[in-house]
Amino acid sequence: MRAIKSRVRGAANLSVLMEQHQLISFATKFGFFLSSASRDPSKEFSLDRPEYESITFLPPAKPRRLHLTVPQIKHLRKHYITTRAGLRTEQDPRLLDMDTTVQVWLRCCVDKEVFHCEQNRMRNSTRLNYLARVTQTTDANARFREGVRPEVMEVSDYYIYIKFFCVHEFEGVTSMLFYGEYRHVEIIEGLVKDKGSWVNGFLDVFTLENLCGTYTRGAPPNQTNWIIDDEFMMRKRMMDANPLR
Repeated sequence: MRAIKSRVRGAANLSVLMEQHQLISFATKFGFFLSSASRDPSKEFSLDRPEYESITFLPPAKPRRLHLTVPQIKHLRKHYITTRAGLRTEQDPRLLDMDTTVQVWLRCCVDKEVFHCEQNRMRNSTRLNYLARVTQTTDANARFREGVRPEVMEVSDYYIYIKFFCVHEFEGVTSMLFYGEYRHVEIIEGLVKDKGSWVNGFLDVFTLENLCGTYTRGAPPNQTNWIIDDEFMMRKRMMDANPLR
């Protein structure tokens, strides 16, 4: 039988492979990739638009509209600048006149997967998972001044702790959004290492891909936090990082 080789050698290779398989087994055993919820259609919220197909906000909803904080308003304006045509700066009169309140929801069902949020976790005695992977299309040259370099659009994965879901109307268009905390991550031989908080922001709920979990190894100061992704994604990264040749 031909020997199996990879880019990593010796003990390091064995350690990485063991870590990857432990994460996959742990995630599968404890059901990080599945979620369910009871449904009451009369108390749900959805939009009849193609981009929101099979997406529903589930009760409970907050009884009063939430007044966004100054940083949250800034983040919401940035969201619309990146998703709506014709908006270039936060000083655009349309953004300055924007409604700064939202209707908050605490659960979101995408197809059959139910995503929770931090606010729901705080009011619930059980340990609800609210870490998710999202897919966004972003400009690789966004850090450069407009016009200096052409747009290079790339699809990338991000990991976010969901703080709350919300409904917001801007220029007559209603959106289903969520507010979350991006995580700064590093991919190490197919493993996703969580390196801490990055930035906050609003996203459309149709960017949600799947629930994730976390797995901690070691103790401070050498403690390492790994993100447990969808089983298919974890196996794909493992194979990409350790190709047969």
